Amino acid sequence: AEQIAGAELRVTPTQGPVGTRVVLRGEGFKPDAPLTVVWETYVGSRVSGEGFTSDQHEIGQIKVDPDGRINWPLTVPDDLGGLHEVSLRSGNELAARAYFVIETSIVEMTPTSGPAGTRVSIHLKGVGWTEYDNISAATYDNAYMGYACGFNSQGDVVINFTAAGTPGAHVIDLYPGIYQGPPTEPQQFYRLPQLTYAEDHPGNKIPAL
Repeated sequence: AEQIAGAELRVTPTQGPVGTRVVLRGEGFKPDAPLTVVWETYVGSRVSGEGFTSDQHEIGQIKVDPDGRINWPLTVPDDLGGLHEVSLRSGNELAARAYFVIETSIVEMTPTSGPAGTRVSIHLKGVGWTEYDNISAATYDNAYMGYACGFNSQGDVVINFTAAGTPGAHVIDLYPGIYQGPPTEPQQFYRLPQLTYAEDHPGNKIPAL
């Protein structure tokens, strides 16, 4: 659908973790008109062979100000990492669209101390679904520990591991991974953390944690 001529929509900020408070601001809309706020996500799988598709659902209603402007607060939904379209619709007509990027965040790590052999869990939100943000690769004291993907769980991931080493502090890092493979096997993962993520990771800007 084409956007209504003259209507503009902005999302501020444009990137952050699940639960970020953002504001939708815009102008050029029909005064006093009711608009529906629609959030786009994706559902499916990259490993089952079933494929994936866009899924849109309503998350709110806005009434345009008499001067044709809107100023509406929004809490970013608990969803996949990566790019999400936020659109305003009048019935079936697209009024305007903008985009927000959900980045991966740590909800909690439990426990945070204990003897060697302690079972530890790290809970993540906002793990992505595209080939650019689907993998979160973990290291323990700079040694590769494994990776996790979050598409099938809508970005909600729990990493379980066993604490090891001598008494004292140990560092767990979570890096963006890389999704690539030889031309004959395009769906293979390169599962190691991309240590140069800050300079040349493709797609959205993804933090290490």
